[in-house]
Amino acid sequence: MEAIFLLIPLSLALLGVAVWLYFRMDDSGQFKDLETHGRQLLLDDDSTVAQADQKGVAASQQTPSQAAMTSSQAEENTSNNR
Repeated sequence: MEAIFLLIPLSLALLGVAVWLYFRMDDSGQFKDLETHGRQLLLDDDSTVAQADQKGVAASQQTPSQAAMTSSQAEENTSNNR
């Protein structure tokens, strides 16, 4: 019986905190748009992946001399940026 005197006020305090948190999140606009973020995941822009794949294919189709030129150009750019 003594535990009830502790548990009832504790549960009411916890309920009050939960209700306060809900209304605080609602005022901040967190529940305004529930669908956009889910759609963004489904409609993710795959063009960046396709561009990276195209660069990889283009790099694999280069001759060794062209690959050496591009690597030396990259080294020059990094040395110029320092």
